[in-house]
Formats: sequence, structure tokens, C-alpha cells
Amino acid sequence: MNRKIMGGALYSADEKTKYAMIRSDLFSQARKICFEDGTVLASADVFVEKGNTASKSESRIRSRSWLPPARQASSCSVFSEDNSMNRKIMGGALYSADEKTKYAMIRSDLFSQARKICFEDGTVLASADVFVEKGNTASSVKRKQYVLKDAEGKEIMKAQPGYAEGEDPDVNGWPAARMPRADHAEMKYDGVKYTLLMRNTQNYALLSENNETVAQIIHRGIMGGWDVITEKNFPSEVLLGIFIFCRYIESENELTIV
Repeated sequence: MNRKIMGGALYSADEKTKYAMIRSDLFSQARKICFEDGTVLASADVFVEKGNTASKSESRIRSRSWLPPARQASSCSVFSEDNSMNRKIMGGALYSADEKTKYAMIRSDLFSQARKICFEDGTVLASADVFVEKGNTASSVKRKQYVLKDAEGKEIMKAQPGYAEGEDPDVNGWPAARMPRADHAEMKYDGVKYTLLMRNTQNYALLSENNETVAQIIHRGIMGGWDVITEKNFPSEVLLGIFIFCRYIESENELTIV
């Protein structure tokens, strides 16, 4: 991966994609690293270490400290200073609320459910796919897992789809002329458990273990696209991964005709 820094901004090697920029403070050494729309990724400053006043020379030593974001900027973590975040998904790409900044996009595989999440220059951030769990041959249902992995193949998050009440084929049998209705997935990300709930095909919610709404993905009606509303600092690839998982849940209800 090669990049260029010009005018305090980080660009792709071909200069077509601007990833982030540095904003200075006129009255201090503080710096902020932001997206073009002003969303703050990280901040840097210089601090004087306190203590050990016995040595005049040592007391003048300054420690340069880097204050990192929740994840490295290369992972395209997007959040504002007040920890609130509104985004839009349009045409498979994640944008800022004002649609001026494109953070990442989804690229589909024509022959499978695999998806890649990339920067505009094609740099892969993560990939998602559906896997059938092995074992439990007594069940009439092929239990699945949705998995999101980073560019190195390390698991970021996973989810297991579940059926609506009274719809599990192992308990209630298979319905006639339709698929049993899936309406949620039990998800785990960063060591925390969530429930990804499909209220309907145009309204999804990510719930905490306490049943609190952590994020919502809602279709924008005739305007097209989706509103992404969350109070948690999810990186872009995770937000798009959650959206992909939403579409996976919806696909569980499609009747396959052979």
C-alpha cells in the first residue's frame, strides 16, 4: 500500500482518493486528523511530564504523546467528537450524512453471497460471507454463520441467524410453499454480544444485551438509500458489515426453486 501526503492530507498513490487530513491549532501544537467533512478520527498534542522536579534538566523534557482513535485510521473508523453518528448508505457505499464524503463501498460477487468492503481505490478493508455450520446432522435445518473478516483474514465479527417465534423448522416443522421466517441474528463484535433484529425488510435495529437500541438502519423510502443512525463508534467496515448481515437475514426468507 503506497500513499501520498500533500498539503497535510493523505491521498491514494494516484491522488484520486483523499483519506484524511491534518487540521492545525493556530495557538498550540495540537493537531486533529479528520475526514473532509470534519469528522474527527484522532488528535495529537505535546504534553509536559509532571513530577521529578529534582532535576532542572529533566523537568524540561517533554513527552510527545499520540492519542489514538478507537481503531487505526486506515480502518476508516468514523465518529464525531460527541460520539453520535449519522451516515447514509446509497448504491452500496457508505457516505457522510451530507453525502459529501464517501467512506467505503461494498463490492459483490456475482456467483456467491461473498462481499468485499473497499475504499474507492479498491483497497480491501474487509470481506463478508455466509458459511454453513458443520455437525448436528439430526437437525433438518442447515445452520449458518455470517462472518466478517479483515483484509488479513482475521475475524472481526460473526452472527448466527435465528427464526421468528413459532417458525423454527426443528420445532414446528417446515411450512408449505414458503421458507420459515428468519427475523434476527445473534451477533458478536469486539467481545460484545448483540441482536441484529429485522423489524421488516426496510427497518433493522442492533440491540444490546440489555435490549437497548445501539444502531438502526432504515430505508429512506422513495428517496432511496438507507439512513444509518448509531451512538457507538463503529468503523466503516463494521457498519457496512452490519448492513450486509441485514441483507443476509432477508435472503433467508427467499424461497429457492430448483
